Amino acid sequence: MGKKYIGIVTEGIEDIAAEEVKGTIKEKRRVLFEKEAKQYLTIDTVYELEEEFVFEAQEDILNAVKKKKWDIQEPFRVTCRRIGNHLFTANDIEKDLGELIHEQGYAVS
Repeated sequence: MGKKYIGIVTEGIEDIAAEEVKGTIKEKRRVLFEKEAKQYLTIDTVYELEEEFVFEAQEDILNAVKKKKWDIQEPFRVTCRRIGNHLFTANDIEKDLGELIHEQGYAVS
């Protein structure tokens, strides 16, 4: 299976963006696709999707990241968009995951 990408688009044109990249609408302002291009007409920002998984607690997320083997070539940034009711914030996840990956020897941007 190849790499997957998340494209950030202007709200309301998700269907047009999904058609452009031959992908699917993931949620509001987000499209999921598999083939990266150099330029897009409808996508503002592109992120490589590392992994998706189901979790119940913050510890589930941290454990999944601890187990992952990373191949990060450039400084990275963890970005979290949390949906639903949880006992942690998106900032908590960004900070904790960034620290875990940094402890594995990767540079944070």
